[in-house]
Amino acid sequence: MIDTHTHYYLKPFNGDRFILLQQLRENNVNRVIEAAIDMESNFTMRKYFADEDMVFFSAGLHPLRVAYADRIYGLQVCHAILRELLSTPKTVAVGETGLDYHRNVACDDDKYLQKAYFRMQLELALEYNMPLILHIRDCHEDALEILESYGKPFKGVSHCFIGGADIAKRYTELGFYLGIGGSCTYSCNKGRFEDFIRDLPILPMDRIVLETDAPYLLPSGCKGKRNSSLNLSAVVSTLAQAQNMTADEVEAITERNAIECFF
Repeated sequence: MIDTHTHYYLKPFNGDRFILLQQLRENNVNRVIEAAIDMESNFTMRKYFADEDMVFFSAGLHPLRVAYADRIYGLQVCHAILRELLSTPKTVAVGETGLDYHRNVACDDDKYLQKAYFRMQLELALEYNMPLILHIRDCHEDALEILESYGKPFKGVSHCFIGGADIAKRYTELGFYLGIGGSCTYSCNKGRFEDFIRDLPILPMDRIVLETDAPYLLPSGCKGKRNSSLNLSAVVSTLAQAQNMTADEVEAITERNAIECFF
C-alpha cells in the first residue's frame, strides 16, 4: 500500500518515527508521501527522511499558513524557495495547497491571500509538470473555479475528499484523484459528510488513492491518540465494503492509482 498523505515530521512522532517506518514496512506499506504544511516543514521532513527510501516529499504551503508565511517571507521569496525544493531528490508533488474557509476566515483579504498563494503553487505544478496535493475545505466552488480557469488538465489528489459524486466528477475531469482516508469510516451521515457517505459506493475506484493525514483523522474504531499508516487497513476495509470488492482488490487498485499519479 501507498499512503499518499502523511506528516511524520510532526511532534507526535518524535519518540518513535523510525521504529514506525519499520513497522510500516512489515505491514505492507511500502511508500509514504510527506506533505508540507508551513515553510519550515518543507525542510524538517527532508532533514529527517532524506535517507529513507520509502519516504517521498511534497513542496508547498497550506492555505491556513499563508498569512504567516506572507508576513515573514512574502510571496516572491516563498515562490523562490518552493521552486528550489521542487528540484530536490524524492520530491514528487506540489502542496499541500488550496483554500480553506473552515476556520473563521475573517475577511476578503484573507481569501485573496489564500487564492494568490494557491495560484502561485498551481503555476509551479504546471511549470514542473508535477502533481498537486490539494487541501480544499468548505470552498469547493471557489477552488474549482480557479482550477477550471486555467483550461488545462492537472495531475494530483484532492486530499481528504469528503464531497459527493458531483464534486468528485469535476475534480476527476480536471485530472485529479480522490484522497480517501479515515473520514470514510465515520458513521456520521449528516452535515458535511452526508453526500460523501451516501456516494462512497459510486465514487470511481480508478480515481481513488489511500491516505491517512497522519497524525490526524484517526479512523473510527482505531485505538490511540494519533493516526498512522498502520491504520490504512481500516480505510481499505470500508472502501471494500462500500464498493463490493475484496480488500486485496482495493489495495491493488489504489496502489496502481498512486503510482500513476505520483511516480
